[in-house]
Amino acid sequence: MDRPRLSWLSCLFPGPLVIALAYFLLHLMTSRYRYFRDALYYLACSEHLDWGYVDHPPLIALIGWVTRYTLGASLPALIFWPALAGAGRILLSAALARALGAQHFGIAFVAIVTSLVPVWFATDHQFAMNAFEPLFWLGCALVLVRMIQTENPKLWIAFGILAGLGTENKYSMAVFAFALLAGILVIKLDEGASQPGSCDQGPARVMAYRRHTSYPARGSPGTSCGQFSPLSKAIADRRPTYRDGPCSGAPSLALRR
Repeated sequence: MDRPRLSWLSCLFPGPLVIALAYFLLHLMTSRYRYFRDALYYLACSEHLDWGYVDHPPLIALIGWVTRYTLGASLPALIFWPALAGAGRILLSAALARALGAQHFGIAFVAIVTSLVPVWFATDHQFAMNAFEPLFWLGCALVLVRMIQTENPKLWIAFGILAGLGTENKYSMAVFAFALLAGILVIKLDEGASQPGSCDQGPARVMAYRRHTSYPARGSPGTSCGQFSPLSKAIADRRPTYRDGPCSGAPSLALRR
């Protein structure tokens, strides 16, 4: 019997939301570690706003400008934004777990584990680009999962906005974009080599059937329709409907008409 699906609001309340709030307040109350040296540089850049700088994109300078004219340049004021980004990372991780099929326990467990990573305690205490980068990476990952599940091409707009803002935060966002482009190109080549009527129908659908994320097929060698790996099955199981596919041992996903 299928378990009832959780709404997006219920999956974040109360567990992940309480954990994120506690994480945020913990950072605001621990302001005795002095200024991070790069934060002073970013504050100096915020006095001369521009579309880009020699060694970093403009978003961190814009956040510094907003901080100086709203909260001030005190240490708690500078910690406010990275701590808030850390809380957002916890909520996005919980939302991603929900999208992959986790229930209340799994979602809360992901929120707890995400809040206990030691490196993030340091990163979310520093006014720098690194604290904001996971928001854009997780946001893009969540949009991609939802795109696979719903086959809604309009979600590319949301992905583009997040990727663009992430690039304005740190140039390493391009690594994610290039990896995605390479994955799509590989999928296209794999799709062209497959037989008509096989499981590999379209880049978004094939992402759940990638050979390197699937177990070997039970059928003849060379078939592209192996069984699901746990990760692929978790993504596919969140789709609305199913129908029997043309390949034995692997269901094909169908849109709700």
